[in-house]
Amino acid sequence: MEIENVTFKLAVITKTGECMLRIATLIGVTSIVFVSVVPFANAAQISPNPNYGDIYLTWCPWDPDSSCGTAENYLDPFENYGLIVIGEGGQLSNYGAINNYGVIGASYHNSDYSGNGSLNNFGMIYATGSIGDRYLNNFGVAEIHVEGRMNFGTIDNSGTIGSSGILINSGTFTNTGFFENAGYTNFEDNPGLKYIQTDGQTSNYGQIVFSSIEILGGSLSGRGTLVGDVNIGSSATVMPGSSPGTLHIDGDLHSNGNLFLKSQD
Repeated sequence: MEIENVTFKLAVITKTGECMLRIATLIGVTSIVFVSVVPFANAAQISPNPNYGDIYLTWCPWDPDSSCGTAENYLDPFENYGLIVIGEGGQLSNYGAINNYGVIGASYHNSDYSGNGSLNNFGMIYATGSIGDRYLNNFGVAEIHVEGRMNFGTIDNSGTIGSSGILINSGTFTNTGFFENAGYTNFEDNPGLKYIQTDGQTSNYGQIVFSSIEILGGSLSGRGTLVGDVNIGSSATVMPGSSPGTLHIDGDLHSNGNLFLKSQD
């Protein structure tokens, strides 16, 4: 049996330090022809900047010991208007700033985005694998799938974050957008960290763990569990449950806000 007219793209790192798209054509079941593939030695600056195309970072089965599929960013900023997919065994390390207006995704369980820089998201990021950085400023959409993980320092969200996986942060999480948690969200290595909402909405169907959870404005809803002391401000609204249900609080509750209860008919 032959498979015809099937194409896929790989991003590889060349010895000259460029991250380039390579196109391979699958001709038959056992025959693969790679076009202009050059040796790859070490990770290099991801390019071009800005990116309007497709960049795929994935390990190379024909040379599994190389650093094929790895890239780094030292630019401030590197701008992405296209698609960056970190695939199986791929890695993107950020030490500068990435402004994302397109899509960045860790699409496999062992794909990894990490670093000590900042990610400013105006488009979409998603994690089936792992995505983490020192700082996340989210104006767009961030999705964490069931098997995925995001690990950030400080998080400022004025967009949408939806999590069915694990969200870890080692700084303050400030929400003025929409945060829906159906997984597990907590602080790391610092017992004084806070989740602060001054506007927007927190909808929790999983578990949120912080030393202090401050809902000063906007709304809090869901039927999950909040672990930590919860402070409800005078401009905030709490709507426990989901037609109806129970919102669990494992800690002290202080409320100056509005509490709405709905009974089952």
